[in-house]
Amino acid sequence: MAKAKPQPISPDNPQERIEEHPAFLLGKHPTKDVFLASYGQQFVMLAAPPGSMKGVSAVIPNLLSYPDSMVVNDPKFENWDVTSGFRASAGHKVYRFSPERLETHRWNPVSAISRDPLYRLGDIRTLARVLFVSDNPRTRSGTTRPVTSSHPSCCT
Repeated sequence: MAKAKPQPISPDNPQERIEEHPAFLLGKHPTKDVFLASYGQQFVMLAAPPGSMKGVSAVIPNLLSYPDSMVVNDPKFENWDVTSGFRASAGHKVYRFSPERLETHRWNPVSAISRDPLYRLGDIRTLARVLFVSDNPRTRSGTTRPVTSSHPSCCT
């Protein structure tokens, strides 16, 4: 299989670089007046003790400047409160999803079950295997025993 050839990034035009490869801001250079950024699809890990300003210095600037879609784990909604209005006004669709709170966006896994009787039972079994993991290591892969306890609750 042939590998894709990387596209050159023009050092003369920083705007072209930003449009072609959105930047993930890493911080500000300690002695120069420039931001340090990571371009392209790369893994970035940020680790620091509680209260060390990770949100203010790294998370919020990226939520405000990154032009593409983002999924953010924000259990206290601190980043949501600061950045969601700006992203919405920039034309982004913003959703707050927190399964333990009723006032947030929702996802109903049962809605994936077909209304067609021909496919319904198979869909229920597939969903049950995903949602309810067996205690038996042999059945975790779904090789021997079907999950039956969830059938009545889904077929009503």
